[in-house]
Amino acid sequence: MKKLFQRNCPDCNDVIYYTDIGNYTKSLKHNYQCRKCYNNRIYTCPNPNNNPKCKNKRNKRAKVCVSCKHYGRKLSEDTKLKISNGTKGENSPNFGKIYTEKEKKHLSNKLKEFRKINPVSDKTKEKMSISAKKHWQPIIEQNKLKMPEKKRYYNDVRRITRQQPIHLLENYNKIGLAGISGAYHVDHMVSKKVGFDNNIDPNIIGNIVNLQIIPWLENVSKIEKCSISIEQLLEKYNKTKC
Repeated sequence: MKKLFQRNCPDCNDVIYYTDIGNYTKSLKHNYQCRKCYNNRIYTCPNPNNNPKCKNKRNKRAKVCVSCKHYGRKLSEDTKLKISNGTKGENSPNFGKIYTEKEKKHLSNKLKEFRKINPVSDKTKEKMSISAKKHWQPIIEQNKLKMPEKKRYYNDVRRITRQQPIHLLENYNKIGLAGISGAYHVDHMVSKKVGFDNNIDPNIIGNIVNLQIIPWLENVSKIEKCSISIEQLLEKYNKTKC
């Protein structure tokens, strides 16, 4: 029967048994941990550059964590372009991947939790807005050309109407849904159809001088009738431009 040597783990104080005297003396010399403590060990990151987003943990063979590795690093424009192209289209690791509803919900919840801890800065929002416009503007313009002319005109009028300061109009606080007693709607005094038929600029039809807030039932029953003439509208619009 082989002779057993034993010693205690320096961390958890569990007994460790050795059958080989060489391993036993080596473990005493270097004060080795038991297998359980060795597997559960944590490699801390030294954070040499005072990185505020340091992960505090690093891989066994790495000197620092992933965040500290890239912190303060300046990339050339060529390198940035290579990184960008390496994650686009077919090069993206998630290209063509179809997520189940459960996975979509899980990813959405994770993103919400992340955004609570790391809110998007105003500068980043501005960059995202510019990037989105660059990407979507040509597609929007192409879709506009495919649209029927009337639908395109109506969409332009709606877009311009949404940009107007309608909070200055009377009964603004009474705006509500159709069918609710006492609710009011935003109305175009010269209707969109009349504007389209007479080739009036959508900027004039959607302008605040052509808007009023009236009871929803009156607005629905009005349909395409006008409250004022085209001449009156143009006169009001020209006065605002003077």
